[in-house]
Amino acid sequence: MIRTGRSRPERGGLHISASAIRTIQECPRDWFYRYVEGRPPEDVPPRLVLGVAMHEALATFYSAMRDGEDLPAPEALAVITASSIDRAAAAGSPIGFDDDESVETLKEQANGLLVAFMANGYRPQRVLAVEEPFALALSDPDTGEVLPYEERVVGAIDLVAEEDGRVVIVDHKTAARSDKQKGERADTQMAFYAWAAKQVLGEHEVKLRYQSVIKTKVPKVEVQTIALRKHDEREAVEAAAGAIELIHVAVAHPNGKRLMSRRRSWRCKECSYRRWCAEDRT
Repeated sequence: MIRTGRSRPERGGLHISASAIRTIQECPRDWFYRYVEGRPPEDVPPRLVLGVAMHEALATFYSAMRDGEDLPAPEALAVITASSIDRAAAAGSPIGFDDDESVETLKEQANGLLVAFMANGYRPQRVLAVEEPFALALSDPDTGEVLPYEERVVGAIDLVAEEDGRVVIVDHKTAARSDKQKGERADTQMAFYAWAAKQVLGEHEVKLRYQSVIKTKVPKVEVQTIALRKHDEREAVEAAAGAIELIHVAVAHPNGKRLMSRRRSWRCKECSYRRWCAEDRT
């Protein structure tokens, strides 16, 4: 039986999210600046601002489907994305625009993506839940044994749908280009969603899909079914356990920042802590 519609679980205790785990995997130093030192970001990448705006618009659209209401018009969704972008622009950290970018060009991008979504976006037979939250003790995906960590794994599933009696978990993405290989295996986040579905939704077999709204010259939508391999959930739980262990050691160490080392990559260019990282001799 599908159990949905609960209020968001309390996140006041110790917890770790799939995004925090991904940050540790990509660059532990980024995580230390963000979550231990609590440094405000120098700026926010425009792609993240656009992604948040699109998530808000799509949540509104699918909530109307779930509730049996009239679907919002494109103009109404454009108001949502514009308001989200305006809030981001008014927040403490500036948006890291290039010379040819601005708040208005970001809104125009959002409008183009909305047109593509309204024309070709994912339309399930039934919407069960939107932004479905979970906060779960870390447990072995095979045996259900709860692992000895106080931290809970938290997150929210963008969309829970139903097709031909099967539950479908959908994650919305805003992307710069198509990635045909993205569906070949579940990433840590989607593997966690499959793991969480067993406990939150009572479903042991779910379909996993990405819905990517792509910022090509003519925006388009791609829906990809994700192949969940036998060991993906176990690897996601192992990644969480490894991240928690590293966090415990780093926080307790007198110079834990050194344990959370830098990992240079293409992500450094738009990292919100790039100046501090360059100046930090630790």
